[in-house]
Amino acid sequence: MSPEVPSDGTPPPEGAWLSEGRARALLALVVAAEAGAGGEVPVGALLTDAMGRPLAARGNDCVTAADPLGHAELRTLRLAARRVGNYRLGDTALHVSLEPCPICRAALAEARVARVTHDAPRLENEGDRRGDAVTHDAPRLENEGDRRGDAVTHDAPHVPIEGQEVVCAADSAGLLRFFFRERRIALNLDGESALILDSMTSAER
Repeated sequence: MSPEVPSDGTPPPEGAWLSEGRARALLALVVAAEAGAGGEVPVGALLTDAMGRPLAARGNDCVTAADPLGHAELRTLRLAARRVGNYRLGDTALHVSLEPCPICRAALAEARVARVTHDAPRLENEGDRRGDAVTHDAPRLENEGDRRGDAVTHDAPHVPIEGQEVVCAADSAGLLRFFFRERRIALNLDGESALILDSMTSAER
C-alpha cells in the first residue's frame, strides 16, 4: 500500500517510496524469477529511456530457444531496438540482476547504452581477472587496412558497469543459488559431482 502524502505538503518519511534504482532492480528481479521458473538461469534485465520509462525487459532464454546468445541483456536490447526503430540506444540505462558477461558488455557498448547497473557480481576465474579468458584458434579475416595495422578504429564509448550492492544483490544472488541448488538435487549429484557442476556453471547464463 502506498504511503499517503501529508496534506501540509511535507515529504513522506525517508524510505517510504521506492527509489528509481530499487524499482528498476525489482522489475529486473521479477523477470529473472520468471526465467528461472521456466528452467532458465534466473537473470533478468530492464532497459529504460532518458526519462526512466521502461523500454524493454527480458530474462534468459538460452535453454528454451536453444540459443547460445539468449542472454537477458541481448534479448532486452533487441526488443528495445525494434520498438524505437534504431539499433543505437543512446541515453538509455540498463539494469541487470547479474553482472554482464563480456559478450553482453560488447553489445551494450555497440548499442551505445549510456549506463549499466547490476546487482549480483559475476563469479570470476583467473582468466577473467587477467582479461584474457576468451581465446580461439579461428583466424581473423583481414583486409588491406588490417595488414597495414590502421584499419580498426572504434568511437564507441566505454560503458560504465556499476554494481549496486545495496539494491537487490542479496536477492539476485540468492535466486541464483537456489536455482543451482535445485538443479543439483534434481540431478541427484553427490558432493564431489556437485562441486564439479558448480565449477562448470559458475559463469553460466
